[in-house]
Amino acid sequence: MQRRDLLVAMGMSAFAPLASAVTVTSPVETLGDRPPMPDFELIDLDGKVHRPEDYRGRVLVVNFWATWCPPCRAEMPSMERMMETWKHAPLSLIAIAMGQNEKQVRRFADENPLSFPLLPDPDGKVSEAFGVDGLPTTYIANELGNLAFKVTGGREWDSDRMTRTISLILPPKK
Repeated sequence: MQRRDLLVAMGMSAFAPLASAVTVTSPVETLGDRPPMPDFELIDLDGKVHRPEDYRGRVLVVNFWATWCPPCRAEMPSMERMMETWKHAPLSLIAIAMGQNEKQVRRFADENPLSFPLLPDPDGKVSEAFGVDGLPTTYIANELGNLAFKVTGGREWDSDRMTRTISLILPPKK
């Protein structure tokens, strides 16, 4: 069972033609101790620097993915829809391309226009700091910058389940 989950999480392309939708591979993990988000600095395709402190006061979804990962690619449209659903909420999303350089990520972005930042992590240092061991992996941090949830495997981010998860962490309206 663990080996199958690892293969799915790592995006083994042998099964990609069989999957027409994103398959949930594990439950959403609640991080009860709410550790602080690792510090990092990455540059998006427009040259803008992104740091965790830039998102204080907002819930931040940090998605780790790769251009070669079928489940990663499959969940991106639902992330775009999720962000459209929550466009008036204090919610941001960044997608960190583990082990990918700017050229690889730019090629993907040219073929798949998205509204959220795609951040190359060519040496994998940021992915390593988060402890990412399979793709896709997504963390959701609260408005204080503490990690609240970890999601391993592809998702439909605009599903009822994920909408409820996001609503649990959003700060109350003032």
